[in-house]
Amino acid sequence: MAAPKRTKFEREKDLLEISHLYLQGITQAEIGQSLDVTQQQICYDLKILRKRWLQSSVLNIDLAKAKELARIDHLEREYWVAWEKSKNPVKTKGHKKVDGQVIETTVQAETGTGDPRFLAGVQWCINKRCDIVGMDEVKTLVIDWREQAKAAGIEDPDAIVEQLAAQYTAELLGEHISGGNGDSTEARSKDPA
Repeated sequence: MAAPKRTKFEREKDLLEISHLYLQGITQAEIGQSLDVTQQQICYDLKILRKRWLQSSVLNIDLAKAKELARIDHLEREYWVAWEKSKNPVKTKGHKKVDGQVIETTVQAETGTGDPRFLAGVQWCINKRCDIVGMDEVKTLVIDWREQAKAAGIEDPDAIVEQLAAQYTAELLGEHISGGNGDSTEARSKDPA
């Protein structure tokens, strides 16, 4: 006789308990005994839990990324504001004292050149954003040219490369011997038609 069906509420309550016990290292059979269900049902429920955990972790990672990106965007805006302020003219006051009394005060305005530390902060934000979204993940692309040549129907790609290298070397040496004006014997002997 089949076990009575659990209500949706009972099933969710069982899933919570199964999760708790499973994460403590309790076996499926033991969990089934404590909840008065079969080991097969526990196995099925664990599949549901694993699927939920996976979806939850993906959502949590995406949420965490979005939160960090927003924080970095805010920080970058602050760096840009500070950079612009650091380019404003700087006023300096000078005092000339005689016998302890100020007799002359001068105010001089110097053009602000901008503090490069703020631009370094902007660069950090850009680099961190690229790290988070994974723009720097692919650093190199490795192509096996021999394999590609063979796939294109070239039987001995190494021989062709050696032949091309020999031709190129001969042409270079021919140009060097003839003075580098491209008027080598080989070049002259070739028919332009």
